[in-house]
Amino acid sequence: MEDVADDESSTDEEGKSTEAAPSPTASPQPTQSSEPLAAEPETVDSEPATSEPATSEPTVPTTVPEGPQNPEAVRVGREFEVVTRDGLELGTARIDDIVRTPGCGAELTLSIRTSAEAGPDRWASIGPGDFAEVRPSGSIRRAGTVTSDCDQSTNSRIAALSASREYEIVIAIALDDSAQQAMLRPDGTAGWMFDLPPLPKVTATTSPSAPATTSSPTTDASEPSVETSVTTAEA
Repeated sequence: MEDVADDESSTDEEGKSTEAAPSPTASPQPTQSSEPLAAEPETVDSEPATSEPATSEPTVPTTVPEGPQNPEAVRVGREFEVVTRDGLELGTARIDDIVRTPGCGAELTLSIRTSAEAGPDRWASIGPGDFAEVRPSGSIRRAGTVTSDCDQSTNSRIAALSASREYEIVIAIALDDSAQQAMLRPDGTAGWMFDLPPLPKVTATTSPSAPATTSSPTTDASEPSVETSVTTAEA
């Protein structure tokens, strides 16, 4: 029994000595330094931050009129384009002749060539109402038809026009005798002004008076008559 107790005591002592001995494979634990760690400096970007420009909303373009908006001056004998304020081409026109008659307005001879436009806005007719009288003050008065007392009244009417055609038209319009300018102004156009010729001067005609009777002296039959001959140079 003593031998067994000695063995157990020796085993306990060996076990204690074994537990107290450090493990040869155990790695030493790292020791934390008591000094605070230095913070890494932050990098500052040297380039300034650029902001994107604000995008503006697209502007709606305004409609630009294509045709003349104010009356234009033209000369007799010069062709000009007839265009509406909206830019629709009606054709071309030329005033070839103007004849004025006191008390009966003016009679115009025009050459017209219509465009190929066949829509409802085409140049479909021309008449006295398409002309106007331009006053010296700048005011405009629409021309009328010539009265039946004038010989020109047969030409004071509306003439129909077709697309892509050429016309030579004589039209009479009623104007004041004091008018100096007139205007061709179809519907939808600004108008084209032209100068009027002066009124013809009216000369008063008088019936010739009967010639006074004069007594011619009688020649004496006894006196010989004298004959004169006229010589002509030969060619």
